[in-house]
This record gives sequence, structure tokens and C-alpha cells, in this order.
Amino acid sequence: NCDLASMTPPVIEESFDRKAAQQKLEILTRQREQFGAVNELALDEYEGEKERFDFLTEQKEDLLSAEAQLRSTIDEINKTALGKFDETFRAVRKNFITIFRELFDAEDEVDLLIHQSEDPLDAHIEIVAKPKGKKPLSIEQLSGGEKALTALSLLFAIYLVKPSPFCILDEVDAPLDDANVTRFIKLLKKFENNTQFIIVTHNKKTMASCQALYGVTMEEEGVSKLIPVRLEKIKGGEVPDRDMLKKLVLFDIDGTLLTVNSINRRILMDALREVYGTEGSAGTHNFAGKMDSVIIYEVLQNTGLSDAVIAEKFDKAKKTYIEMFRMHARHTDIILMEGIRELLDKLSASSELMLGLLTGNFEGSGRHKLLLPDINHYFSFGAFADDAASRNELPQVAVDKAYQLTGKKFSEQNIIIIGDTEHDIACARVVNAKSIAVATGTYSSEELKKHNPHILYENLTATDIVISEILQSSIN
Repeated sequence: NCDLASMTPPVIEESFDRKAAQQKLEILTRQREQFGAVNELALDEYEGEKERFDFLTEQKEDLLSAEAQLRSTIDEINKTALGKFDETFRAVRKNFITIFRELFDAEDEVDLLIHQSEDPLDAHIEIVAKPKGKKPLSIEQLSGGEKALTALSLLFAIYLVKPSPFCILDEVDAPLDDANVTRFIKLLKKFENNTQFIIVTHNKKTMASCQALYGVTMEEEGVSKLIPVRLEKIKGGEVPDRDMLKKLVLFDIDGTLLTVNSINRRILMDALREVYGTEGSAGTHNFAGKMDSVIIYEVLQNTGLSDAVIAEKFDKAKKTYIEMFRMHARHTDIILMEGIRELLDKLSASSELMLGLLTGNFEGSGRHKLLLPDINHYFSFGAFADDAASRNELPQVAVDKAYQLTGKKFSEQNIIIIGDTEHDIACARVVNAKSIAVATGTYSSEELKKHNPHILYENLTATDIVISEILQSSIN
């Protein structure tokens, strides 16, 4: 409350200019009116704008920090890449010089030179290749064959730094003469244990060096036909003398010659899933002694697929399985049975014996199993799952193939079938052949004995005894 009576009126100074004060009051009044209405939310709006400003400032700092980190990372990557490049270049250069001189001459002038540049990763690399007796200014002045061998030298120089399981070479031997083709083949042989080479060629010497040959012909215009040819060496490279031959010895593969770890089952499961959308019961199915074709049908029938559906995609499933097996199976996945290599060495040295295969494997995967431990060359032919609908038909297939190869028709008492399951014993009985069972697979000797094989061994390590039994002239 304000008591006006008690208030003392202000003292007006004598120098007070009423007119000037009135003018100032009017000016202040106009300025006040120009302010407009008072914004009571101004403080809240200020807080909001300040919060937005602080956020953007923080984002800016984050971006600047990220930029600095990214630039640091790029610098580190470039530094690492430069180190790796320098290390790899030195290794490739060393390999290139070595291989080039193997293919040409030890006194040849050869080098890989890197030209100076601000960025070594973008620098120009020069190939120096001067065979003995020539002084070309560039590799363009080399002959076609010399260019090809130079390119191969560089290719394999890189290969040695980081080997690959597969290598496809298309007509690389086309410009080479016979002498250089021989050098080229020798180079391939150095790496064939670790790499599978697929070569497109028209050169007869290259063809002759292959383990498998596939010819492409066009009997009808516009229609290509693939013709597979096996180029296996038979007892020193020559067909056996049929007059000397007395016995046909047919070996099973899995469980008899070798064993494959779980990769075989895993690959079949993967192939079936890819083609049929299901692996069926392949994860638990008993494969022992069964043909691959039969296994595929059985494991898929267990899931309710009809024979018609299975048959429709069977060829694709077979092809997929073989391709995947060749791609993924390694020699470390194969264990050769004890005593097998010694037994095969001695059997193949005998002019009285012809060795072959009788197996439920598809030929493509079965041969690859033998290639990995290097025993494929002992078997010039075989009867595979590709050749018949049932295992009991395979002995006759094998006899027919042996006749086509040698001109000799083996009588039933001179056929020996060696396997590790009851199915091997049964198919030997179909043609009255001699059966030798070996308990190195999933069947025990007691289980095999129930099926009455002619001979039963725990394993094939007693080489001389096994050979003696094989050479006996009749079934006991």
C-alpha cells in the first residue's frame, strides 16, 4: 500500500529543462511502442536455439574428429599396402628370374623393374627379358614363343607367392615349338601336386602329358559334343601282353584302398541341398559298399521325394557333387590304407596281373580320390557307379572293359575282387569270381566272415601272402 500524503514531492532543480525532458519522454515512448508486444516465450526459445547450436557444434567436432581418424587410417593402409607391395614385388621378381632362367638359359638377362613415382602403388613396372644372344629393346621384339614363355614365367612367379588350387590355361602353348612345349610341361609338373591345371590346347604333346583328356567335336553344325578320354599309363606305359596275363584283380576304393574323412559326406549333403533343396538323410545314412547313385536315391526317398522327382535332377546332382568334391577335397582328407602302396607296386610289376577298379563311386569323384594320394596310375580302367544300375552288374562291366583294352577275355576263376563290405563279396559271387574281403572299412572281420568270402584278411599289409593268394589258379 502506498500513502500519497506521506510522500515528499520531488525537488525540481532550477536547471531542469521541461521542454527537453518532454521531448525525451516522447522519444522514449515511441521507442517503447516500437518494441511491440512482450514475448513471454523468448527465454524458452533461446534455450531451444542454444540446445540446437550446441548439438550442431558437437556434430561438427565429431565430423572433424572422424575426418582426422579416417585420414590417419588411410595413411596407415597406404603404408601397409606399400609394405606388402614391396614385399610381394621382391618375391615375384625373385621367382620370375628363377623360372625364366629355367625355361630359357641360366645366363639370360631378366628382371622386373619398378619406375620411380610419387605413389609407388601406381608406378609403372617394366619387364626385362633378354634371352641369350638377343638384345631386344622391349619384350615386343621377342618372338611369339618367347613372349608366351615370358608371360608364363611371370604367371608362375605370382603363383608361387600365393598358390591357387585351380589354374585354367587357354592356348598358352599355341606359339611354342616342341622343345618349349616340353619345358612348359616340365614346369606344370612341378606344381601339379598342389594345383589342378585345366588346359585348353591343340598341342599333341600337351595332350599326351595330361591325366584326363576331354575332346570337343562338332559332328552336327552348331552342336558341340564332349568326348572324355583317359590317358593312364599301363605298366610302364604300354598295354599288357594278353598272352602273359593270367589274372584280373579288381579293387574297391573306399575302405579298401583308402578312407576319406567326413568331407565326402559333407560335400554330398551340400550338393543335394543345392539341387534338391534338401540333404535328405545323408547326414546319418550308411554309405558302406553302396553305389553313389543308390545312395542319392535312398537318402532322398527317406524325405518323401518320389523317384520321378529324384530322376529329373539326378544328372545335375551327380555333376554338382563331382565338381564340388574335386574343388574342395585335398590330399589331407585322404588316408591311404596301410600296406596298399607296397601291394600295388608289386602287383603292377607282375606281367601276369591286370589291375582295375570295381567301385560304387562315380568315376569323377573316385578317380580324384585316387589322384590325391597318387595311386590313380595303377588302374588303367574300372567299373564305376556311372556304368550300371546295381553293384552286381559291375563285375561284368569290368570284364568287358578289360577285354576292350587288352583283347583278353578273363574266365571267372581268374577274376579276383577285393573289397571291405558284404556287397563286394556278393558281386564277386554273381560272376563266380574269387572274393578277398578285408576288414579295414566299417565291417569287422566277424561280420565279413558271415558272408563267406573266399579269403578274409584284417588288412593287406602281408603283401607277399596276398599276392600268393591272388596268383592261385582256382577258387578254393
